[in-house]
Amino acid sequence: AEEEAAGRAELRVAHQQASEARASESKLRAVADDATVEVMRLRERAIRDEQALAGLRASLHGAEEKARVAQAVSQRARAEVSGEHNALLEAHARLDFAEEETRSLKARLDAA
Repeated sequence: AEEEAAGRAELRVAHQQASEARASESKLRAVADDATVEVMRLRERAIRDEQALAGLRASLHGAEEKARVAQAVSQRARAEVSGEHNALLEAHARLDFAEEETRSLKARLDAA
């Protein structure tokens, strides 16, 4: 009878330990599932971030290209304006010369 009681006690302890082991396993599975969900969420976020970064790089490249074109246009416009300015200075110098010649000729005519 004592052996039977001891056997039943051991059996109860074994059942209790098995029950605790199943509860621990269940908790560990839940934690693992939560971790898996978090890893997937982070992967999805990383993919979205990479796509956003690629979009920003494309925008930056486009903006840099526009800036290069604008700079080239600006340089050309400055060169054209500079050329026009030089032409105006030359024309003004020729006009001054022509006016001086005209005054000189008029003075000779008046003197004659």
